Amino acid sequence: MTGSSASSVASGRFTTAYTTAVNKLPTTIAGKGVNVAQVLADLGHQLTVSGFLGEDNPQAFEALFARRGFVDAFVRVSGETRSN
Repeated sequence: MTGSSASSVASGRFTTAYTTAVNKLPTTIAGKGVNVAQVLADLGHQLTVSGFLGEDNPQAFEALFARRGFVDAFVRVSGETRSN
């Protein structure tokens, strides 16, 4: 935690008047279609996945598709794909 003030209030593990920063946020590939595809793959189906995939951040999606053996039929579009 960085920064503090004389008026900070602490209660158990929660403290106000401080800023907490993270260095890296994990990215989770999700979405109704990807979630359903993963369940179907777990049940033994071979899949082709498609939709629109942002050109600014395809790496995690492409890694998931490769790892799960999905045929990638996504259309690349400009911008970033939302991730959780």
